[in-house]
Amino acid sequence: MTSTLPPALGTLGTLAALVALTVLVVTLRRARRATEAPGPQGYTGTPQFLVVLRGYDIGHVQALVARVDTARRSGDPALRAAVAAEARGAAFPVVLRGLDRGAVDAYLRAAAAELSS
Repeated sequence: MTSTLPPALGTLGTLAALVALTVLVVTLRRARRATEAPGPQGYTGTPQFLVVLRGYDIGHVQALVARVDTARRSGDPALRAAVAAEARGAAFPVVLRGLDRGAVDAYLRAAAAELSS
């Protein structure tokens, strides 16, 4: 003897799965938008980048972001210029489960422009 679900329950399960998938997609899009744009000029917080399947090495990015934050708080024009040049020429290893490359690149472009001004 086999048991079958009434057709209404099968439809409800499918509908619940579609709703869950829609919520997931919307959440991921919002998270991606939040990391694509760098902070406003004068932003001194730590940026939050998405971890993706293939992205920049987390340790390397965090080290440069820390130097950018130090340079932003510094009044030393030589330090600001050196870190701006480093941000412009940054090349990170690409690894499995790394930071979103587009978001990191956008952040570093904005940081270099800010430090150069």
